[in-house]
Amino acid sequence: MIEEKFIKSLLIFCLILITIFSGCVDSKEAYEETRQSRLEYRISINPSETIGDIDVPKETIYDVKILLPYPVLYGTAIEFEGVSKPDNWDIKVVETEFGKMLELTADQISPEVWSTPVEIKPGEEPPETGANTPVDRNEIVFSMQLEREIGTMDPIGTEYLLNPKYNISEIPCNREDAKNFKNINCNNYDTKIFVSYNSSDNASLSINAWFTGQNIWFSGGWRLNKFNDYISPVYLNGNQDNWVNATGNLVTGQGIYLS
Repeated sequence: MIEEKFIKSLLIFCLILITIFSGCVDSKEAYEETRQSRLEYRISINPSETIGDIDVPKETIYDVKILLPYPVLYGTAIEFEGVSKPDNWDIKVVETEFGKMLELTADQISPEVWSTPVEIKPGEEPPETGANTPVDRNEIVFSMQLEREIGTMDPIGTEYLLNPKYNISEIPCNREDAKNFKNINCNNYDTKIFVSYNSSDNASLSINAWFTGQNIWFSGGWRLNKFNDYISPVYLNGNQDNWVNATGNLVTGQGIYLS
């Protein structure tokens, strides 16, 4: 009787191992067959004019020149496959005293105007036009697909990341993220941005930049892992013509890893 129970227990244990091993093989096969690796760099430049406590977008930012951190690896700037940008912006990668950076220039940065949705009650005729509300759409998006896997767990020195970076230091991650992602690691660093433009005294400008690398694949549902390299929002007031100190953040190891 004892021997029979032992044999049954051994068979159950073997079945569990086979199931686990089969699942690992299936996961790895699904990863290799469906994996897509993508890099994206998104920049948002938002002009506004302060009226009381409210920031109202206005056409007040002129003769704009901005130098932003740009993805670089071993001193070489990345060459993205695609870019989406406003027609009046010129962009190029330039050499600076801090290394290669992205130069943005425009004669004027103006928010677009979109119609505000208007509620129509039953029996009412729709108005000819909705009220116009200024909405910022000053955004540039670079993107590309990679054939190879992106090293999202430890990208420093092996993957394109925003340049320049100074005084990189590890910091505690968001508690919820740390709970959910065992491989997550969080750092901040110092960086530089150059900003030059003409405006009214009340005008202000916010600058945001995010660079993301991610691998996605399908295995019983879409799964991913990624890193985020982003600049904390920079807010400026009045005319500018100088280098600005900024803080960057690098969050790696987010998501699911097979090993």
